[in-house]
Amino acid sequence: LLMAPFPERLPPRPSTSSASICAQLLVSEERKRPRLATALLVDLARKQLWGVATQVLRSMRSAAMEVSVFHYNAALASLCSGKQALDVLGQMRLGAVTPDKVSYTSAVSACSRANEWHLSLCLLHLMCEARLTPDRIALNAALSASSKGKQWQLALRLLGKMRELSETPNERSCNAAISACATGGQWQLASMLLKQMPVMRAFADAVSFSSAISAAAQGGRWDMALTLLEATFWSRAAPDVVCCSAAISACERSGKWQISLGILGAMPSLRARPNEVSYNAAISSCEKGNCWKNALHLLGEMPQVSLQLEDISCNAAISACEKAGRWQLAFKLLSTMPQLRFSASYNSCNAAVSACARSSEWELALCTLHEMPQKRVSPDTVSYSAAISANEKAGQWQLALGILDGMPERKVMPNEITYSAAISACEKGGQWAVALGILRCMPDMKTTPNEISYNAAISACEKSGRWQVALWLLRDEMPGCRLIPDEISLDAAMSACGRSSCWQSALHLLKDTLPLMRFLPTLI
Repeated sequence: LLMAPFPERLPPRPSTSSASICAQLLVSEERKRPRLATALLVDLARKQLWGVATQVLRSMRSAAMEVSVFHYNAALASLCSGKQALDVLGQMRLGAVTPDKVSYTSAVSACSRANEWHLSLCLLHLMCEARLTPDRIALNAALSASSKGKQWQLALRLLGKMRELSETPNERSCNAAISACATGGQWQLASMLLKQMPVMRAFADAVSFSSAISAAAQGGRWDMALTLLEATFWSRAAPDVVCCSAAISACERSGKWQISLGILGAMPSLRARPNEVSYNAAISSCEKGNCWKNALHLLGEMPQVSLQLEDISCNAAISACEKAGRWQLAFKLLSTMPQLRFSASYNSCNAAVSACARSSEWELALCTLHEMPQKRVSPDTVSYSAAISANEKAGQWQLALGILDGMPERKVMPNEITYSAAISACEKGGQWAVALGILRCMPDMKTTPNEISYNAAISACEKSGRWQVALWLLRDEMPGCRLIPDEISLDAAMSACGRSSCWQSALHLLKDTLPLMRFLPTLI
């Protein structure tokens, strides 16, 4: 360290203990090389060693060396947060060094790197108090911070402030504002800013279009996303993989799986090589469209095009198999995840249990539920609800209640879906009294019964011939919970009356409840 010339003598990753040694060297060579301190601080900034840089500044002041604004500015360039920047600015004032425009701009940039939009505003305010006009670089940094912080209103105000200060917004300014609108769900504003970029003499590039397409995706406007993707062909910005992936995600959110696959297939001809994000969005689109075959095809195609399989890809494929009732394929994918060095997640395990529930494979559902802790995945409410549903469909009401009773010991709280599945299990087992008991205890567990819960309880009473209880639930309990009986409720209650040959009660029930119904009576 002592024999090498500055700044080459600085180690690649020096520790803060090296700062005192550096300061001693600076003192000894100050007269020979007066710009040595600046070169050292610039090198530390380039390596983003802000801790060493600030310590060097303190050591320089302790050694009574002259510390100028250039030294502080070099150190500010290495900072990674607004708090560090404020600390350095405070040190400047203590050292009777006045921060200049570069100082404040570097501090705002530090806020941008740390996503601290509120501190970036404070620094801009301090800058104006110091009678320094923020330039485009400082405002762009603040725009970037507001975009990362999802502050779209602030981003638009900063964009307007640029024009007030006669600072022409550039591509970076507009892209940050469009991205802020995208994260804030303001797809109309994002599209408007994109259209105004030529007026502001800013070139709309692939980043501009991809941000606007993402905004349209979050707003559920897949048609607008496709329009923007098509507009890239007529602009100087060629559609890249980010634009295409954003358009696929837009179609995925809206259930347009055919269009998603069309965009994915057209990407090579557009010289936009699909990546993992593109395939993951397309697989998720197939999953939402119940196209399990296409999802598995895309999953198998990824290694063939030299793309790394990800847990997101496998989870979406497992969910696609689950929705199609292909529990064998879902479990096959789940079992291959460790071979691909993927850890099973809540989504993958819950999808596998749900696949068992759809196919009444209650034994496999219980096995998967018990094996989840071995996979370092703690079962949650969705896991237990799916397992109870599997037992419900298989008529295993005792096991369903056993799972429900064991949830508090696992510190997992049931919700209305869990209780409704347990009540349905009791209904299929002819246990109307147990079903009513579960319904009555739901408020004690801070869970409000819904229409599904009452429908299952009424159906349990109907199958057990308890028509009076069924009518009581329909006429008294549901309105008391501000629930309007639906078609299933009415059919079950009338069927209970019919089973007991109480047709007069059925007619009175139909007459009394018909004005409250949002549907027409069925033939059943």
